[in-house]
Amino acid sequence: MSKKIAFVTGGASGIGAATARLFKAQGYLVYLGDVQVDKGRELAEDGVRINAVCPANIATPIHTGVKDARWLDRIANICEAAVEEQAIARMGEAEEIAEAVVWLASDAASYVSGHALVVDGGLMAGRMWRRQPPFIREFHPARV
Repeated sequence: MSKKIAFVTGGASGIGAATARLFKAQGYLVYLGDVQVDKGRELAEDGVRINAVCPANIATPIHTGVKDARWLDRIANICEAAVEEQAIARMGEAEEIAEAVVWLASDAASYVSGHALVVDGGLMAGRMWRRQPPFIREFHPARV
């Protein structure tokens, strides 16, 4: 990933900051700012790829309503409720979102443009099998 430039939105804290740090550690020149995703088609003609990462249930202070050390105590309670509706039964880490962003910006994703990559522990996949009503589980035995 040499000679790469990264523009990171929301880079002052949380996922954005983790992403900016990861880019910097990998040798990127990092700029923080806003991106207009609707310009994706127009810029693609010039070789610029614009993608988005859609995170959910990431263990950061934004979920707790406080920015000081109290967020660590509060997040434990939030985790229990948040993970009940997703396939991966834990909250994600900011660094995991940063990894997805780095991948989208890498040569490995050179054919990916105009995409919204959902990184949500399976939340958008729908209701978890363990939470389906008994009659659904009985007549649709998907589990082995």
